[in-house]
Amino acid sequence: MAITIMIQMTVIGRIFKICLYGSMGSVPYATLMNKEISDIGKNYIKNLFALAFQGFFMFTIVVMYQALTRNITVASDPNEAVFTLLLYSVVFVYALFNTSALSKSIFNAH
Repeated sequence: MAITIMIQMTVIGRIFKICLYGSMGSVPYATLMNKEISDIGKNYIKNLFALAFQGFFMFTIVVMYQALTRNITVASDPNEAVFTLLLYSVVFVYALFNTSALSKSIFNAH
C-alpha cells in the first residue's frame, strides 16, 4: 500500500514537472541564438532529455521490482520472505526517487 502511494506521488510530481518544463520552454529556446547565454538553452535541452529518460528508468525499476518480488516463496521461511520483501521495497523506493539524479548525471544536466 505504501509503495503504491510512493509511486503515485512520484508520477504526479513528474507530471507537474513536465507541465512546467513545457509551459516555460520558449524562454530557454530563445537564448540559443545568443552566443553569450546559449548555455541556458543547451542546459534546458539536456534537462528535457533527462526528464524524458527519467520515465524510462522508472519503468525499468518497476519491471525489475516485479520480477524480483515474483520469485519470493513464503512456504519455506515466512520471516525470510518478509525481510527479503522489505529489503526489495526499500531499495525500490530509493531507486525510484533517485531516477532524476541518475538521468541528470547521464545527460550532464544541472
